[in-house]
Amino acid sequence: MTAGGDQHRRRAATWWRRNRVWLVLVPVAVVAGLGASSYRLQDFWWEADLRHRLAHAAPGDPARYTDSYEDPFTFETVTTDFRVRLEGLSPATLVPRWNDDPLPVPEGSDGYRVTLAFERAGESNLYGCQVILVDTDGNRYGDGDPFRQMPQCHPAGDDGSVELETPRTPWSAAPVVVTAAGAEITQVWVTMDGSNRYVSLEVP
Repeated sequence: MTAGGDQHRRRAATWWRRNRVWLVLVPVAVVAGLGASSYRLQDFWWEADLRHRLAHAAPGDPARYTDSYEDPFTFETVTTDFRVRLEGLSPATLVPRWNDDPLPVPEGSDGYRVTLAFERAGESNLYGCQVILVDTDGNRYGDGDPFRQMPQCHPAGDDGSVELETPRTPWSAAPVVVTAAGAEITQVWVTMDGSNRYVSLEVP
């Protein structure tokens, strides 16, 4: 055994003794950090999802949606306030799309035209309004506007084109939502893009 080898081993042993506490704490800190991150991520997704029901309406009754947020550009408070009532569900074979040709309902799916009556308060803008169908098993259809129908809650003209401005007087809208074949729809949810609030309308 050489003197150089002994010196190297002594130096290595000294390093391990000096740093043994930190070596034990490093994996603990990593696990704790990952755990904290997972909690923050879980909290974010939990809060971002549709968790806050503002109102529920029986068949034929209106529900009121109201929410406020700060505009990120003007820093002004923007309030959305409207009432909505379910007028009916009917089968649909085509999905209308804003500024594009309609699409046929995909094979193995069902399409429902959701006719809704709206009335807004003040200057509320419903451009980001979204319509979701919920079945008996709690499955949701239409989340995120998958067929690019926005604005879903604005009226459509005779040619199928949708008005870009929110009407000032009461109006009806009829977006189409695609569901799994045979899904039994029990509720219609109406929300705004990016919001975690919604109102539910019971299907007769």
